[in-house]
Amino acid sequence: MTYEDFEDTELAAVLSTFEEDLEELPVGFAERLKEGIRRDLWWRAPVRRLASDRRTQYAAASLGGALVGAATIAVLLWRRAKRPDAEQTIAA
Repeated sequence: MTYEDFEDTELAAVLSTFEEDLEELPVGFAERLKEGIRRDLWWRAPVRRLASDRRTQYAAASLGGALVGAATIAVLLWRRAKRPDAEQTIAA
């Protein structure tokens, strides 16, 4: 597929002119960029190690189960508090 295959050939012509405007990167730019990215992502290795640890996975599953259980109990108590007492409904 070539640029001529597209309907907007003007856009393709403008984009093709950008090739002529490319500049050479300064010496050491790639290394500085890699070092900057490495410094910004310092947290990835400990998080990856923690996420792959079997004990952490079990702890996360246990904590998730506890949260689901607590939420279920809270919903049941909330629903019970909203409805009229059982004695009042039987007496009526």
